[in-house]
Amino acid sequence: MDGLLTLLLFSAAMAVASFAAGMLPLAVNLSPKHLRIMSTIGTGILVGTSLIVIIPEGIEAIYSAKSPSPPTTTSDPDHDDDHDSNHLAVGLSLITGFLLMFLIDRLSHSPHPDQQYHIPLDNIPTSPRTPSSARPPPPAPPPPRPPPHTPPLLPPLDPANHHHPPTTSSKPAATTTGLVIHACADGIALGASSKSSNVGLEAVIFLAIIIHKMPAAFGLTAVLLRGGLSKQQARRHLAVFSLAAPFGALVTWAIIMVLGGVAEGGSGMDWWTGVLLLFSGGTFLFVAVHAMQEDEGMSDDGEVKGWVHTACAAGGMLIPLLTQVGGHGH
Repeated sequence: MDGLLTLLLFSAAMAVASFAAGMLPLAVNLSPKHLRIMSTIGTGILVGTSLIVIIPEGIEAIYSAKSPSPPTTTSDPDHDDDHDSNHLAVGLSLITGFLLMFLIDRLSHSPHPDQQYHIPLDNIPTSPRTPSSARPPPPAPPPPRPPPHTPPLLPPLDPANHHHPPTTSSKPAATTTGLVIHACADGIALGASSKSSNVGLEAVIFLAIIIHKMPAAFGLTAVLLRGGLSKQQARRHLAVFSLAAPFGALVTWAIIMVLGGVAEGGSGMDWWTGVLLLFSGGTFLFVAVHAMQEDEGMSDDGEVKGWVHTACAAGGMLIPLLTQVGGHGH
């Protein structure tokens, strides 16, 4: 029950912090330079938390627990088989989390509904009865079209950037949907960490999620307002986004309790905790890589130099190392 109480407190704090950060564009004009720096540090912390904290903890939880599958008459009790199955569980959990976010990101990049596809008239077969002299000359090739603007999984963090075309009503909804799914994945990491034997893991993941979610919430509200939504509509979108991670955390906690009870008690619970930690580690890695690619496109923009982005990202990656000082908190 103590673990559930801690999870509830962290979930409530995460929801309040996300909503408060998202309300800032409705009240003040925060400098895009400072917002980008904060976002870059948060991206680095996501990478460091995944590689230094979440993935090692998930691997340790899987290998220290017995397989949750009940023994059968055809099962081989050889230790190497257990090692191979755990090895497969580690790789499959990581790639599943990464692949899920990859597919969500790609599916959210659907073609623009207003995009027109030009078909050259000279490619259309003409009737054999039409004399060649009567055929109109082929039209000039159309000018190259820019790639369609599609809502990314993570919204742009520069509310003052007016180079983007006006958004349609469907784009704010698509942006909110992508961020809500990502927030649920963050909640999986927090919920899984609540059942880990590492007492400090939950706090580390909570801080990493908060630092990453606050710029995302700010950027989401800015995108919604620029897309033509009213302040009341933007607040509703923000409320859904703010509650997504706590919802994912509580659902994950309940799933681990059910699966752990169906399996082999405490050892089965540890195994499923490790699987979900690795799954969330894969989602963290994709989101971090995705955000880093967006930061590269905004480097040297006159406000924040490229070397500042690099230093902030590298520093953020190393911050989770501080949690390993003094050994594991088991």
